[in-house]
Amino acid sequence: MWKAAVRYVWVPLIAWITASGVQLPVKTYTTAEGLARNTITCIVQDARGFLWFCTTEGLSRFDGYTFTNYGTEHGLPNRAVNSMLISRRGVYWVATFAGLFRFDPNSPPPQKFEAVRLGPSGYDQQVNSVFEDRSGALWAGTEGGIYRLEPGKSAWEPVDAGIPKRLDGWGAAYGLIEDRRGVLWIGGAGGLHRRTPDGQTSTYPSPWWPRTAIVTLYEDREGRLWASDNDALYRLNTDAGPAGRIVARTYTMKDGLPGNRIVALLESSDGRFWVGGFGGLGLYLPATDTFEKYTTDQGLSDQDIKSLAEDNQGNLWVGTAAAGAMKIARRGFTSYTQADGLSNVRVASVFVDQAGELCAWNNLVQKLSLDCFNGERFTPVHPKYPDTIHFGGGGNHISLHHDTRG
Repeated sequence: MWKAAVRYVWVPLIAWITASGVQLPVKTYTTAEGLARNTITCIVQDARGFLWFCTTEGLSRFDGYTFTNYGTEHGLPNRAVNSMLISRRGVYWVATFAGLFRFDPNSPPPQKFEAVRLGPSGYDQQVNSVFEDRSGALWAGTEGGIYRLEPGKSAWEPVDAGIPKRLDGWGAAYGLIEDRRGVLWIGGAGGLHRRTPDGQTSTYPSPWWPRTAIVTLYEDREGRLWASDNDALYRLNTDAGPAGRIVARTYTMKDGLPGNRIVALLESSDGRFWVGGFGGLGLYLPATDTFEKYTTDQGLSDQDIKSLAEDNQGNLWVGTAAAGAMKIARRGFTSYTQADGLSNVRVASVFVDQAGELCAWNNLVQKLSLDCFNGERFTPVHPKYPDTIHFGGGGNHISLHHDTRG
């Protein structure tokens, strides 16, 4: 007989506590289901619940059942879409290497894309990203620098963000984000660039960065700023001065990242922080300040991740380099291993005792201990077996049960 340690608990139906032995609840959508192309660079959900996929063959809109595609036949001169923004006013902006476009899915055919001129050079028309700040101003990061559209105006204006330019005029800007203090952060040529609300700029170049191009930026709910380049993921010290050390922590594959090249970052509505890159999907584990890795071994259709998004039902959407889009359902299985207190992952029997406590038993464990769930992890319980019993026997079909008499 043993004494129950906790009350009955429901195990949350949220997947991905740890990768060991997990098969993620994945559904994959490809060109076979109507997607324009299997390379997904960006995923956005609109106010009506439609999902938009930026592909190398134009835009794909998904209504939950079918895809509707928009491409060159609708006025898009470059099929490869780098990024998409739906502004708070409901305007659709599409970034390509052939320019920035205002997109109206409801306009009569065939013209649905309206080109917006950003600057004089060809580099200015190669648009990597588009972003809206809290004031409603729009920002575009191009191969030629930064452009801004103020609310109520029609012309995009160049902005000096401190990005160095080469002799040919090139000064690429990639990731754009505004932090909670109103500071604009730009990832681009020369490293990381910061522009304060009063227009002051500062640059954090090498040696803080192993390479010079910062491609992805993200601010989480706690106000932590994350950045990535081709070599690592970084958590930043946003209080660092122009001469200070901006990198607070560097993460690589040694810290559990699926790969050192991370190109997609997302904090989901349940507070989980996800990273995607060349190597798979990663989940941040705050308790250990490391990442848990997910690959094709856990059910991913492709290990090269290019984009991440969450829909209004809490499902995680993953855009891949060559295998389309994956939907990882919010409701799935939770896996627990020795890291969560189990004595051994080879569990022979799982049952609920008289007090409603979930217990797991493995007959191979020395002293025949039970592992009982306290709502967060398993803790060992040692029933009073007869002194002569030290082993539960062999075989694959052995079970333990708690009867009504205890």
